[in-house]
Amino acid sequence: MIKGILGNYEPKNLVKIPSPGEVVSLKDGEEKQRGEKSVDDYGFNEVASEKISLDRHARDTRPEECKYWKYPSVDKLPTASVVLVFFDEGWSTLV
Repeated sequence: MIKGILGNYEPKNLVKIPSPGEVVSLKDGEEKQRGEKSVDDYGFNEVASEKISLDRHARDTRPEECKYWKYPSVDKLPTASVVLVFFDEGWSTLV
C-alpha cells in the first residue's frame, strides 16, 4: 500500500438484503432435465442460475489481507474501455 494514495474502496455501510439468493431448488421433472442439459451445454446449471436473485449481496471471498487494501476514489482512476466477447453463453451469467 502507498500511504496517501491508496484508500479503502469498500462501502462503509453495506446494505444487507434479507434474501441473498443463495439457495435454489429445482422442481422434479422437466425443470431438473433442463438443468442437467444446461450443464452439458454451458458447463453449469443455467436453470438454477436464472433462479438466483440479481438483487443480492454476494459473500466477500477475498483473502483477509485483500479486504484492507486502499484504492483511489473513482474520479482519480484512469478511464478504460472494456469489450466483452461471448458466444453461446448462458444469459444469467452475463447479466
